[in-house]
Amino acid sequence: MTNSVSTTKNRKTWLIGLAVVILIGAVAVYRYSQSQVQQDVLTIGISPPYAELLQSVADEVQKQGIQVKLVEFSDWHAPNVAVQNGDIDANFFQQSVFLRNAIRETRYDLHAFATGTGSHVGLY
Repeated sequence: MTNSVSTTKNRKTWLIGLAVVILIGAVAVYRYSQSQVQQDVLTIGISPPYAELLQSVADEVQKQGIQVKLVEFSDWHAPNVAVQNGDIDANFFQQSVFLRNAIRETRYDLHAFATGTGSHVGLY
């Protein structure tokens, strides 16, 4: 009888251990798949005046399978900080002189990728 009780305990221990390993594996697979989904989204910081235009562009490229998430910033320095910290992938809000000045002042490792239009810029 003692041998039977010992075998039952070993079997339970083994099954509990197996269940824990399966659970940890499932959580790891789930977290990996979620991180892959997150990596497939291009996150761009924008200023509010560009929101409508850039959302229409994001909607268009989504048809091609490119996911774009727009994040609005009202603080002119926050988008560069967010890019530098890796919180967003890029930003679309500043002109080249502002960017050069920001890099000079902060020593951030930022680089211009492409130019856009400045529809809300004017002479006041």
